[in-house]
Amino acid sequence: MEDLPSSDIRSLATASGRRKRQGRLCAVCHFEFSKAEKDEMTWCKADRFFVCDHCWEKHCDRGHGNWLKNKGYSMRTAGYAVLFICALMVPVGATAVYDYALPVQWNMLPVTTINGLSDGAVVKVHGVLNASDSADGVALGGRERPARNGWFWEWNETARFSIRDATGDIEVVAADYFIIKDPANPAPNALHTGHPAYFDGEEATIVGKVVDGPGGQILQMRAITPGEESIDNDPVFIISGAILLTISTVIIYKWASIVISRKRDHEAKAGYLPSANIPLDRDRKEEGLEWSGHGMTDGRKSNIVLGASEIGMMILVGVLVFGPLLFKPHAQLDFILIPIVIGFLFDSCLIGFLVMIQRPFGPEMAVSDKGIHFWYSEPACRLLRRNVVVWPEIKSIDLGSGKAKYWALMMKNGEQINVNSCGEPAGSLIRAKWEQIKESRKTGTV
Repeated sequence: MEDLPSSDIRSLATASGRRKRQGRLCAVCHFEFSKAEKDEMTWCKADRFFVCDHCWEKHCDRGHGNWLKNKGYSMRTAGYAVLFICALMVPVGATAVYDYALPVQWNMLPVTTINGLSDGAVVKVHGVLNASDSADGVALGGRERPARNGWFWEWNETARFSIRDATGDIEVVAADYFIIKDPANPAPNALHTGHPAYFDGEEATIVGKVVDGPGGQILQMRAITPGEESIDNDPVFIISGAILLTISTVIIYKWASIVISRKRDHEAKAGYLPSANIPLDRDRKEEGLEWSGHGMTDGRKSNIVLGASEIGMMILVGVLVFGPLLFKPHAQLDFILIPIVIGFLFDSCLIGFLVMIQRPFGPEMAVSDKGIHFWYSEPACRLLRRNVVVWPEIKSIDLGSGKAKYWALMMKNGEQINVNSCGEPAGSLIRAKWEQIKESRKTGTV
């Protein structure tokens, strides 16, 4: 393949740079936002491009008469939601498929003679169990535990016995077992459940990992079956795993296709001429109003501390509470719980990370007969957020929904605007003026 001339390389680089800059442009006023700010632009479903709040109001009339229908959600927010969901679904689905496939692989292993075992290998051995040191003749048993609805059986994870074939014998430990298939004979201590156990002299097949111990080789048991029976696998695992992985794939594909589609449509309409000019009605602080509030707050440090504290706390909780599961899995259910725990910790850290990177903003606020005015010290914020909300657009001022209560402007088009960031006494001024507006509406003076 021939090398491209330097002029063509420059033109390709320029085109690539233009596409990157296009994604940061408002499609109407062409103001160029930073990479961190561009995701705060509003997606207009009717015009299929991204616009700042100023152009969303002036050009799109805040949704072309239907805010709920024509305002698209933020793709960054949707991306975090996709990551949040898939962080749980993908590991669980993959583990479920693995739990189904593992017994299949073990069943396909050839039987290895004990004198031919190599350290570090996962092998299948068949022979006779030896538990001559056990008083009751039990090689692998357990104990009954009381539960709310009766009794359940718990296998003995500290069991140690040996298995021998015509070529020799090897010690077996059950500390890391995965599957134990029930044998035929009931355990002597299973008075309530009648659960079976493996006895001395019983024929069995064991799959495990060979390790070097103090007195010779040890077989770390992963699965055991009576006689030469195969290891059972539950079809629920493969079905549930396939469903979870398919759903995750569809979600990721849908999100990615929407991102690409929006990017393509926006680039086709945004043009290539960026602007740094702020429209006059968003670039001047209105005079004659009594402004209050704290303006742009320096809350970045507190956000970092809060987010880092949450991450540290959740990791500590995960290690202390779920740590034993990660290192001593004893059943298929435990193997499913491990990715759930990991996904939970990942999502908790994701939330903490989002808190850390959150840009703090608190506008100054003023109240007039026209409405509620907001002023942001950063130019981009003045374009990306509303600078005035007129009283006729407001339906009510109530506490927002959710556990974290906050005062919000309930707009007639269904939109909610959080005004807690204005601080006090700005919030009190808004509510007091709103009470006057409601009284004026009752008396018909407005």
